[in-house]
Amino acid sequence: MIVNIISRPPHSHSTRNLSDLCRLLTMTVRTIDLTAGRFRSNKRPAILAVIVLVFILLFWDKVELSHYLQLEKLSPTRNNKILSSPACRPHFQLALPDGNWSDTTKFKRLYFYHARKAGGTNLRKYFAKVAAHHGLKYMVLEYHMAEDPGSYDEATFYVTHLREPVSRSISHFKYENRWDCKQLLDNDTFVPNEENSQKLETWNQNYGRQPSSCKFQDGEPFFSMVHCAVNCYSQWFSGLSCPWWDPPENPELGERPIRRETPMTQQYEVAKAKLLRYNFIVISEMLQRPTYAAAVERFFGVPGVTERRNHPWCEVESHYSNERIPLVIQNETLNKLTILNKIDIGLYHEIKDCLDEEDYDFPAWDPNRFAKNETMQLNYTIWEQIHSFTRAAPRRNWLKRFNTNNDGATAAHTSHSAVPKVIPFSPACRPHFQLALPDGTWTNSTKFKRLYFYHARKAGGTNLKRYFEKVAVHHGLKFASTEYEMAEDPGSYDDATFYVTHLREPVSRSISHFKYEGRWDCKELMNNDSFIPTEDNALKLETWNQTHGHQPSWCKLRPNGEPFFHMLKCAVNCYSQWFGDAGIACPRIGVRPVRKEVSMIQQYHVAKTKLLRYNFIVFTEMLQHPTYAAAVERFFGVPGIAKRVHHPWCELRSHYSNERIPLVIKDKTRNQLTALNGLDISLYHQLKSCLDAKVMNDYDFPAWDPNRFETNETIQVNYTITEQKWPKLGQPNKVLLKWQERFDN
Repeated sequence: MIVNIISRPPHSHSTRNLSDLCRLLTMTVRTIDLTAGRFRSNKRPAILAVIVLVFILLFWDKVELSHYLQLEKLSPTRNNKILSSPACRPHFQLALPDGNWSDTTKFKRLYFYHARKAGGTNLRKYFAKVAAHHGLKYMVLEYHMAEDPGSYDEATFYVTHLREPVSRSISHFKYENRWDCKQLLDNDTFVPNEENSQKLETWNQNYGRQPSSCKFQDGEPFFSMVHCAVNCYSQWFSGLSCPWWDPPENPELGERPIRRETPMTQQYEVAKAKLLRYNFIVISEMLQRPTYAAAVERFFGVPGVTERRNHPWCEVESHYSNERIPLVIQNETLNKLTILNKIDIGLYHEIKDCLDEEDYDFPAWDPNRFAKNETMQLNYTIWEQIHSFTRAAPRRNWLKRFNTNNDGATAAHTSHSAVPKVIPFSPACRPHFQLALPDGTWTNSTKFKRLYFYHARKAGGTNLKRYFEKVAVHHGLKFASTEYEMAEDPGSYDDATFYVTHLREPVSRSISHFKYEGRWDCKELMNNDSFIPTEDNALKLETWNQTHGHQPSWCKLRPNGEPFFHMLKCAVNCYSQWFGDAGIACPRIGVRPVRKEVSMIQQYHVAKTKLLRYNFIVFTEMLQHPTYAAAVERFFGVPGIAKRVHHPWCELRSHYSNERIPLVIKDKTRNQLTALNGLDISLYHQLKSCLDAKVMNDYDFPAWDPNRFETNETIQVNYTITEQKWPKLGQPNKVLLKWQERFDN
């Protein structure tokens, strides 16, 4: 800890005093005592600590003591009681100023930190309702540094929330940085258009389009970050992004002061340590899962966590503008934004990824841990009546002015009569009934005869395949599905085909794939009666870092010498390979022989082009949102898309094994997997970001159009009859029960 302290840059403007020095010396002495007791046979650690002490005595005026003591206080190593992420293990322990916890002092205050453009506007209303219902004081903070648990005089229950960092950053840009909110609302002559919009390419600094900067208050820097594009959680929760200026080395030569900043890795460490001392962290995307939302409401004892009760300041106008003038995100820009946010992406996954399963065993609200103030208590039903909310629309004059000045853009957005060469929207947001032709164009005259579904492994495809098979037979269409092999290219099949596929967040998908059949082989689990999975015979996630899982990509050859793409296991940039082309996804052998591969960036471009020619792309995570699932079912004219009707081959045994032998994921491993999947993460966000921009419950997919399909009555079967033929899940399986008994013994 002390070695870390002396390596950190000083803040020349900070106040230093003798008491801070004494506290730092106490830390050093404690380190010496600890190392002497722990390494009695090796004196070098203690000698190192003595050297550090001498260094501090000599150069203590160069050290930012108050900042370093804050780091020591926030260090997660002091926390020996609450170790799990509060996103997964919320609790009713009170954080104390000394870094410890108490379960005796009752809470009097609820604090919510509102992270900008992460779904916080309605969450802050929900927690205001929670506080009122339970008779607690309520405090919410936005823009400024998040409060440190244990720092407030009154016993405080701490809550905050997170959203995937790249989606949050793009949402922030579209909300108030593509066009300025003040211009949208206060300038009657301002009409947003493509020409007067800011560009996403310049949205690449800590404070949005500019480096970090802070005002001063009483001689000390005052952190306030309204706009943010890069690693925002690390800054909001640490409050350490204010720069300082050191004197120039040669002022007589006219040199300017030298700008200094706290390294982002250090801000991340402070932010992470602070977040781990919160009582609950809501993951905004997870609220789309009814079971997760219900678990959150049970924990707080108040319903309505997903209700919209407010719009951010200029959301209505900015949302309308972005809908009518869609933001086109270049691949290079999205890749760069992903790389710039890698520290926050790592923090997000460290906090969130314990929530991958469906079992949210949050405790119920414990009234014995709260000191209810009856003078401010208000039942949540009364609170809701007082704070009723009517959804707003753009102001009439503003709307008229916008549509008059953007007539061309609006017409292009709403017209469906034209048949462009390329559909400009992601089919995840604008599903359609146009038929892709071999020459790259579209037609709306030829009727579809066939429905094709590409099943991406470990992305929720097993039950989606059953659903789309049900859709096909209900409407009298031929059905085809592919898994493992190359996705079919729209326009390449003889029969007129309607193309559907699905995507899941790439890192989550990769880890799920590893747990399913990369940690233990499915064949061993299912066919080898003597094989019992253990930690010793498990493969390691650290080696799950190749295109084909634990090994590089390879392909068999057909009899005619053509490569045959067949990728059963995949860890890295899998969508770019599955939706690419066998001619470039398969490696070649050169003259020595030397293995040669087409660059992944080329595979990515082919995959993206192919996906943009599909009719609909389902985002698996979104199906947990009832309104999204209902919109998809309306589009296909058949219910039951979120219903589980089938288990993948070895899922029950691999799931049971992973439950009994939990996978521990190291930060370094996750960060490496995130970096390796950079292209797929970019592809995923480009196709999904238009859904992120939509207001929750506003999925305006068209309804099923029977006039675009040629019904074959000889194969048509009503979906209710199809469902009756499916086996029932959840019934006892004697073979599985016997295997589980052998495993447990």
